[in-house]
Amino acid sequence: MKVTIIGSGTGLPSLKRGSPAILVQTEEVTLLMDSGPGTLRQLLKVGISLVDIDYLLYTHFHPDHTLDFLALCFALKNPDIAPLPKPIAVLAGQGFQDLYSKLQMGYGHWITLPEETIKIEELPIETGVRTLTKHLTLRFYPMNHTASSLGYRLEQDGIVNLAYSGDTDTCNSAVELGGNTDLFILECSFPEGQKRPGHLTPSLAGIIAQKAHARTLVLNHFYPQCEDVDLVGPCTQHFNGRVILAEDMMPFEL
Repeated sequence: MKVTIIGSGTGLPSLKRGSPAILVQTEEVTLLMDSGPGTLRQLLKVGISLVDIDYLLYTHFHPDHTLDFLALCFALKNPDIAPLPKPIAVLAGQGFQDLYSKLQMGYGHWITLPEETIKIEELPIETGVRTLTKHLTLRFYPMNHTASSLGYRLEQDGIVNLAYSGDTDTCNSAVELGGNTDLFILECSFPEGQKRPGHLTPSLAGIIAQKAHARTLVLNHFYPQCEDVDLVGPCTQHFNGRVILAEDMMPFEL
């Protein structure tokens, strides 16, 4: 399994960090978690076209995590795009279909796609499991951010490879999400002393990762306030594992 941080930032424009997106590639599928503005262009930098995506997962519906869904739909309407061999499976929390319907009200046929192109599946806002392939299992957990927020965990052949929180504040399900993971990508939106509701600081991320017994913690989703300050130090006061600060195009082999 290869994991690439496509965007390590937020909705604020940054020359250093793209908006949230995580790419996962296995021998069977290509999976994208979140697609903030500019994600489709970022994917081209690692050789991935929009037609390569098998699964598209959304942690929640804020624009910095979803705006390139609109771009994806519009691009798939282009006559130069050949028919897909199978629809892109879009998995998200309750309310995503309604969001898509409202986007169609604004943009009409320009983004209206048949089920042969995309197929939306809403997941319950609770702990659950879905089989993606013979070897790949998705587990999902409610996160403390919005009413429809979910964190995602990927297990390949029973091995817990990856967990991705999306945006979250502290909650027990975040600990469950990251339990015994090889790679825990956890939001850390603001530095110490600048806590905001719905988001984490380094020390809080470290506490969650330590309780989860994660092996490697990747701090992610940085607002500009996080640049040029110590994020690792406060985190390692609570977490004994490896801590990495996410960067755009950062790859991991699991």
